[in-house]
Amino acid sequence: MNTNWTINKIMVLASHDVFDDVVKEIHWTVTATDGVFSASVEGKTTLPNPTQTDASFQTSNYSEHVDGVDFSTIFTTYKDLTYSKCIEWIDAAGDKVTAENEVSEKLAEAKVVNIIEKNVPFSD
Repeated sequence: MNTNWTINKIMVLASHDVFDDVVKEIHWTVTATDGVFSASVEGKTTLPNPTQTDASFQTSNYSEHVDGVDFSTIFTTYKDLTYSKCIEWIDAAGDKVTAENEVSEKLAEAKVVNIIEKNVPFSD
């Protein structure tokens, strides 16, 4: 079984405390395939707001290292967000394992009932 994660959209708070563009939700789809069989699960991961503790470490350049602290690990700005960071947050929230278990079960069901997904045979 192969799994593939797609980030569909990201919901952002315009501002929270001293932070701008705070990522609140990551909407995703995980797809599992095994030969001609496939299954998908859609969901979202809701993230907590940054705290005042995070704010006390805020700098104008999050990639700066001061006294050995990597500020990018404390708060990631929207403009610096990556696919890997999204997957990391989804995993930290516990949603990655849950979704992969669910899509695995759906894939197993599809194999039992012998249902495969096909594209529509027309273009309009």
